[in-house]
Amino acid sequence: FIRVEPGTFLQGNAEGKLSERPVHRVTLTRPYDLGRHEVTRKQWRLIMGTEPWKGQLYAGEGDDLPATYVNWYDVQAFIEKLNQADSLHRYRLPTEAEWEYAAYAGTGMKYGYTADPDSLCVYANIADSTASEVFPDWEPAPCRDGFAYSAPVESLLPNRWGFYDMVGNVWEWTNDWFAFFPDSALTDPVGPPTGERKVLKGNSWDAFPETARISNRFAVLPHERSVLFGFRLVRERRR
Repeated sequence: FIRVEPGTFLQGNAEGKLSERPVHRVTLTRPYDLGRHEVTRKQWRLIMGTEPWKGQLYAGEGDDLPATYVNWYDVQAFIEKLNQADSLHRYRLPTEAEWEYAAYAGTGMKYGYTADPDSLCVYANIADSTASEVFPDWEPAPCRDGFAYSAPVESLLPNRWGFYDMVGNVWEWTNDWFAFFPDSALTDPVGPPTGERKVLKGNSWDAFPETARISNRFAVLPHERSVLFGFRLVRERRR
């Protein structure tokens, strides 16, 4: 886990989808500790004793791959068990704003790490020339990350704050129900109290450069599972 200090950033993208607009200022007033990478299969198996990804197409093999094929409720069950096992800390999913702030890492650049799609593959496992060998109909990014499907965590370079896979590899569940953004500035936003779909962030290994931006939002029913869906956690010290 890495400590993220309070700060302000611009959330959204004026040139993105309707759900990414308008750009608005967000201030986070409290520090938080965010996982430096996605929760892995080994970590999931240790807590849950299950392998939900097993037998799924394109799932791949390896303990250090992100735990996938988990829905939002599965993640809540994992968090509940993890909280029972750790007497010093509590865990939860990040809010969408917490996730996006850490992904930009103070840069404001389109991909967090860079604004240049040609250099994206040293940071992000996306639809690249490696993937096009398996999926010849794809028009990949003009670079090569070495992975056709999901990659073991920490395989590529981290962003400026030390976080891995904030673009690509797997979509990551956040705690927020989806809602369109307001026109006004927000402080410590947590999303609406109820809703139909949850927000996933970060894109996955099948993302093309035009959609792999940090601001991209994926609104998904909370019971849906996919080998493209994983998560990382926020850790808080118990009082």
